[in-house]
Amino acid sequence: MRLITFLFTVLFSLTTVAADGKQIEVRVQLAESLQASMDPSWPVYVYASHPGNKIPLTSAQLTVADLPDTILLTEDMYILPNLTLAGTDRVRVTAKISSSGDPHKTSELDKVGKTEAFDLSEGQQVKTTVLINQSALEN
Repeated sequence: MRLITFLFTVLFSLTTVAADGKQIEVRVQLAESLQASMDPSWPVYVYASHPGNKIPLTSAQLTVADLPDTILLTEDMYILPNLTLAGTDRVRVTAKISSSGDPHKTSELDKVGKTEAFDLSEGQQVKTTVLINQSALEN
């Protein structure tokens, strides 16, 4: 019985810690007009960044075949340990389809969608939707 109580306590505390951080639930969708022209194996990079900046504070990767899908971006999904959701109160979310597989390269085949900037408070989970519907060259 003590072991069960201990395990429950540990699991509960881990769940509580995860829920205390900043989180963004993102619904990623591809515009119907683009679906036929996208290769299902191409990666979709989803990330949150400071408004006006492309450096990800948190990120995840899907494929075109996964769309539409809902993902959860959290504080612990950072690329650089000094740039995380924990250090910001305002973000925007971007989803980019990359035909080359490299998020840093952009071609005429790449598509993107972005949210407007929004506030993000400690312990808050924000829900948003990104519709991929624009050429990545225009952004």
